[in-house]
Amino acid sequence: MEGFAVTPKRDCPHVRQLPLRQLPASLRYLSPCAECGDTNENWLCLTCFTHHCSRYVKGHAARHYDETRHPCSMSFADLSFWCYECDSYIEHHSLRAVTALASEAKFKEPPVGSLTFEAVITERNKELNISDCTSADAMLFKTCTHCTARISGAGCHSVAASRCVQCILELSAEVLGGVVLLSGCNEVRLDTKAIVVPVIILEDCFTVDVLLPKEWGTEEKYRGALCVTKCCSNVRLCIGERALTLDNTRSSSLVWTMNDNALQAVDVESYEKKHGAIKRISAPPAAAAPATVHRDEAETAPAACTAPPPPAAADTNYTGHGHSTEEEIKEFFDTPEDFEIKMKSLAELVKKSKYIVVYTGAGISTSASIPDYRGPKGVWTMQDKGGRAEMNITLEEAVPTSAHMAIAELVRTGVVAYVVSTNIDGLHRRSGIPKDKISELHGNCYIETCNKCHTEYHRSYDVSSVKHVDMYAFDPHATGRKCDKCDGYLIDSIMCANNTGGVSTFIQV
Repeated sequence: MEGFAVTPKRDCPHVRQLPLRQLPASLRYLSPCAECGDTNENWLCLTCFTHHCSRYVKGHAARHYDETRHPCSMSFADLSFWCYECDSYIEHHSLRAVTALASEAKFKEPPVGSLTFEAVITERNKELNISDCTSADAMLFKTCTHCTARISGAGCHSVAASRCVQCILELSAEVLGGVVLLSGCNEVRLDTKAIVVPVIILEDCFTVDVLLPKEWGTEEKYRGALCVTKCCSNVRLCIGERALTLDNTRSSSLVWTMNDNALQAVDVESYEKKHGAIKRISAPPAAAAPATVHRDEAETAPAACTAPPPPAAADTNYTGHGHSTEEEIKEFFDTPEDFEIKMKSLAELVKKSKYIVVYTGAGISTSASIPDYRGPKGVWTMQDKGGRAEMNITLEEAVPTSAHMAIAELVRTGVVAYVVSTNIDGLHRRSGIPKDKISELHGNCYIETCNKCHTEYHRSYDVSSVKHVDMYAFDPHATGRKCDKCDGYLIDSIMCANNTGGVSTFIQV
């Protein structure tokens, strides 16, 4: 029998449509097929999380796709992923949480090494203040989503986060075991500026900010401080006011240290030959009472959102600031009588006008559950308060509002000649406004363009949400996909803060 190699597709667009935030806290390895009850070679649907047998049994997994069009599934036989739409095996960083749960279910292995944790915390959309930890506590944050955890007190043995998404972990309690571990995390901010952590280990993480004191790796008490990374991408060390992006796309582990005020990397084996074994998380001492989690009931916990954690102090891309005083935040509403008068005045202006241009900003999309910037709960306003803006849906799930549709109808009937928008959510285009009738000054999250021939691709998913690690170093806008016409690389159209050039769309009026 001849063998063959399979190269998984790494840019499957359908992964972005999966409701992975609704992933169960645990999976059952031998769950029977929902159709025939067979327990052999079952696949897990990654949309409705039901089990169905493979084509080698009765083919109910494929039949389930035909009936539901749910695109992706995972095999419990080898923990591989298949996309029916792409007709290919696939890989994607966001599927690591599924792999970890399936591995735990099948092989009975805990998600992080063999450590027994005294405090296991699984929360969503919470602010956690943990102050009663003890030297015996090994704390695990497991599959937390949109949480901020502040650990204070006398100190704990060790801290780990596994498969957490869009979370902030602030440590002001000493880590007596000497190790903090992040495994399989996505968009996480680790703040250790207030304490000394000898070893920070990052495994299979994507988009992580690690905040360190400016003395890290230089002054005596920080000498020997390490950051160990393995299979990570888009990791940034913020050392005091300096922000350094770690270039680590290899499968091997790298040890990052400070030497003569410069960040250096060496593989783990070479480092341990010279300096001895690196300290890792080990089982905690004798069992003690688990940590007490205190929630400040007076505070409103942040709801689910797709925005990343607040920027680090050294983040030079964050320049906006929101309204801070009550007077600035106050919203004004017209009485029904005043509203009617203003609508009639506007209608008269429209009738008399020869050429109407509509200009929109973030406010038009707030009723689509996309936050604005300087509103009472806006992105910049909440960031200035140390919080995050609420957004309970992804950009792909947002739909045009009645205001978007009204503008589209005015364009269709010729009343409005042109639309200009600073929004990147693409809702104007999705409402039906044609390309030649709109300028999206800050870009469109669904559009990517070839850097060579400038061919434009309009996708059904947010092309800017995941950056390709290999290309990020020389173009932060690279999406990792190639042009079908000239094989050039594709870039998103998003203008970031502080970017004053490169606008590819101009107002044609």
